[in-house]
Order: sequence, then structure tokens, then C-alpha cells
Amino acid sequence: MKSPWGIYTVAALSTVYSLLTIVYATRTAGQRWPGVFAALLLIGAIGLFLKRRWARLPIYLFSVAVVPTWVVCTIWFITKAGWPYYTTTLASVLGLLPGVLLCSGCAVACWVVHRHFRPTEPPTTVATRD
Repeated sequence: MKSPWGIYTVAALSTVYSLLTIVYATRTAGQRWPGVFAALLLIGAIGLFLKRRWARLPIYLFSVAVVPTWVVCTIWFITKAGWPYYTTTLASVLGLLPGVLLCSGCAVACWVVHRHFRPTEPPTTVATRD
């Protein structure tokens, strides 16, 4: 039997991130899209807590929407503003750290969800092994 700890960890972190993002998006004027994507992630987190296979889709969609958007916007901003875009290179690298962590978290979450919900292979027998 598969251990549910990875799924519960992804679900808990997704819930915390999505709730904080929804609160931030509702308090910031004109920032609705982060709240929409965070609601999608929250739906996926609820499905993960319930161990439902359909929870894969919101997690994958969130990751597919957020990671390329962050990469493209960051590259565009750096080419527009120049490097370092803060006063020092260290400050610029530290400024990129939250986005890199978000993208890494999305990749790890997709991997954990995929590993947990992949179909189990039928047991091999002597006849099928040879």
C-alpha cells in the first residue's frame, strides 16, 4: 500500500499557499487572476485530502499555468530592466528565490501526485516474466 504522507504534505502546503493567495488577491485592487488560480489549487488540495484521482487535474493545471507564466514574465522583466534589476546581484538573486521555490514546489507536487495515483502494475508470474 502506498504511503499517503506525500499526498497529505502536498495537500497541506497547497491549502496554505492557496488560502494566503486568495486573501492577498481579495485585498489587492485589480488582482483577481492569482485568486482564480489559487482557488483551482485549493480544489485540487481538497481532492488530495479526500484521495480522489480527479485531484491530479487541478494540480497539473495550476502548475502548467503558473510555472511558464512566472518564467516568461521574469525573463521579460529582466530583459527590460537589465541585470541586476535591484541594486546588487545578491539582492536580485534573492528576489528570484520565491519564484524559483514556487516553480520547484509545483514540479515536486506534480511528481508526488503522479507517483501516488499511477495505476498499479499487475503482479508478474513465472509465465509472464519469461
